[in-house]
Amino acid sequence: MSPFGAEAAGGFTAAAGHYSRARPAYARSAVGMLKDELPAGRILDVGAGTGILTGQLQRAGLKLWSCDPSMPMLEQLRLSLPDVPAVCSSAEELPFNSRTFTAMVVAQAFHWFDPAQVLDEFDRVLIDDAILAVVWNLRDESVDWVRNLTDLIEFRSGGRPLDAAVAIESYKAVESSGLFEPHLSQSFDNPQNLNMDLLASRVRSTSFVAAMPLDSQSELVSEALALVGESADPTGSGQFEYPHRTEVSIFRKT
Repeated sequence: MSPFGAEAAGGFTAAAGHYSRARPAYARSAVGMLKDELPAGRILDVGAGTGILTGQLQRAGLKLWSCDPSMPMLEQLRLSLPDVPAVCSSAEELPFNSRTFTAMVVAQAFHWFDPAQVLDEFDRVLIDDAILAVVWNLRDESVDWVRNLTDLIEFRSGGRPLDAAVAIESYKAVESSGLFEPHLSQSFDNPQNLNMDLLASRVRSTSFVAAMPLDSQSELVSEALALVGESADPTGSGQFEYPHRTEVSIFRKT
């Protein structure tokens, strides 16, 4: 059974608008790398969410399909990308025929999957010698205020936003499956320019924050704004840089 349970689904239902508004795009250099490495043909974005990477790859000239288990997230994707076919489904039971896609991308979503089940399903719908790309936008927690913000969110919500460990775990899961072999991995700096209003949406876009009662959310957001304002924007300009990096791991189907 997929780890994408009722709590996550409820959180993303509530957070879809904030997610679309405030989550960072992926580094342009990472998108360029994907454009060069993904083969021509039908490409499926699994766990596409609101379509952040889907749109970047489509604008780069690639032919995309998308799926996600959250209908509110897909509704955001369909608003911004009406030409991209989008279906509501889990990654573990994809509603596509075998050997349908030449490539697949998974961005900011692999941690929601049952690895063994989902990799068998990926193997089923991909053609021979297809490409699987697993992509992450990760906060730079070597910066004190970024790490302190993550700690605050965990303390108030009971859940910790994903960090570098999930990228390592996903890489190991794909590599150890025997179905895909490592091809290329690269990391790209990807700072996000934010203001305090967008930071509030960014905090609320986290699934387990969105599942909190509204008054508890508001208290957390107020604390987050105070923490970041003091550390990242001491002059009170209202603008600051949220450091991230985009991690891309590309595998080839064996």
